[in-house]
Amino acid sequence: MAVVTVCLPLGAFLTCIYLSLRHNFDLSTATHCGVPNYLPSISSAIGEFVPQRYIWRFAIAIHSAPRFLMASMYYYNFMNRVLPNIRFYKNAARVLCCLNVVENVGLISLFFVSSKENYDIHKVSFITFMVCSELYMVLTFLLLKDNKHRLTHSLERQAYYKKKQLMIANLTSFIVALYFFYRHNKYCEPGSEYDLSDITVFNPLRPRT
Repeated sequence: MAVVTVCLPLGAFLTCIYLSLRHNFDLSTATHCGVPNYLPSISSAIGEFVPQRYIWRFAIAIHSAPRFLMASMYYYNFMNRVLPNIRFYKNAARVLCCLNVVENVGLISLFFVSSKENYDIHKVSFITFMVCSELYMVLTFLLLKDNKHRLTHSLERQAYYKKKQLMIANLTSFIVALYFFYRHNKYCEPGSEYDLSDITVFNPLRPRT
């Protein structure tokens, strides 16, 4: 189920990029300051053209239900079993579950309300998604790090190290995105157009068991 859930947005993403390059190259690579760009931003490819917009929204809608289901399963079947039966850890597990649910709601809102349709809702959805996503990853890793000895199954230990690797990759990508976002808006260099919401597409790969 996890593999199918991840492949839905990934497949839709690749399809939208291909269609944008083939049929909407000039429009999808246009920048706000007129400098040339080599590839479309992801937000442009998935939100501004038809049928890309419908392909992407359909994939997000279909894969959203399993994401909520996995948030529940992760809380009840994993965190409550792995973490100690102490009030602090029980409350921490509840916070993680809430962050996961709010993150998913932000993701759905982000991609169903484009910046051109309602910029304020799109902006709030993006901020909500990114804050909850990053907090969820970091807090999950820290809680499991404190309780590595309770990860008795080999797959659980393997998942822990995958979480660490993916968390570092995700945080690094976010910092790089911030850098290019700042650089493009300050210097408006050719080929540096970068939309911060581009990195949200890759968040289905964020650390999980």
